[in-house]
Amino acid sequence: MKRKIILISSILMLCILCITMLTGCGDNKNAADTSTEAQATQNSETTAVTEAQEPETQAQAETTASAEGSPLIGSWEYEEIAGFTYTFNANGTGTYDVMGEVMNFTYTDNGNSIEMLYEDMDAPSTYEYSINGNSLTIKDSFGEDVKYVKK
Repeated sequence: MKRKIILISSILMLCILCITMLTGCGDNKNAADTSTEAQATQNSETTAVTEAQEPETQAQAETTASAEGSPLIGSWEYEEIAGFTYTFNANGTGTYDVMGEVMNFTYTDNGNSIEMLYEDMDAPSTYEYSINGNSLTIKDSFGEDVKYVKK
């Protein structure tokens, strides 16, 4: 009987601790602090939207310049399974279509490597590549060669 009481007491204490943590007890922010933080967040979001709408930046111009004349330009489909297609545009943008799920990216062609920045990603990824005729081989993040065929 004594074990049951200890067990029930322990469970009850855990529940109280969890509820206290979830409800944010001990948070001493007042309404003015919360309002100021909300305003600062809104201002930074407005700035981000404005910056996104600005004309082409120098980095975008460099990406476009490094994509012009690239042998990557065009569409490339995964050799082993249909439905995985990279499309590289001359303006430094592209898409990766994974069976109908399209992901947009920008890219820079560095000759034997490609730097790609997908939308909603913070940092670009760099992959080595080679082209032999109508075959594109990209070394993936695991170091494996993945082959694509020009469409």
